Amino acid sequence: MSNQTKVIAEPDSFNVRIERVFDAPREKVFQIFTSKNYLEKWWNPFGEATIEIDARDGGSWKFGGDGVTFFGVFHEIAAPDRIIQTSEFAELGERGHVILEKYDFTEQADGSTLVVATETFLSAGDRDGLLQSGMEEGLVKNYEKIDALLAEDN
Repeated sequence: MSNQTKVIAEPDSFNVRIERVFDAPREKVFQIFTSKNYLEKWWNPFGEATIEIDARDGGSWKFGGDGVTFFGVFHEIAAPDRIIQTSEFAELGERGHVILEKYDFTEQADGSTLVVATETFLSAGDRDGLLQSGMEEGLVKNYEKIDALLAEDN
């Protein structure tokens, strides 16, 4: 698998599966997904985002800007293997829909890391609405920013 992002709406479920290979060891990739310093550089759909993160079991996270806030709770942080968290958004005070997200980090034989994210929605309508919102395009851009960060660190 190359570092092309694959986004798959799983048939007969409310899941979206996202697969991506990053050219770095999983400890480093895990850190990029859980460290405020890195998140500020790649996860910023607003240009300038306010980021709060307490990456531990029972901790929470919040990213906000331009009247939109994304937030959630960490249910499991098993470094460097897995993250299980909720994700929700609010726009101009109106809350959105809750998603359960599971990220698995698997180091490959060549030293790269496969990240598989499974996002479970409350309904097919919620899932399809997010897919139609441009989520995939934004995700690809963010993952390209991770590639650039990894290249800087090497």
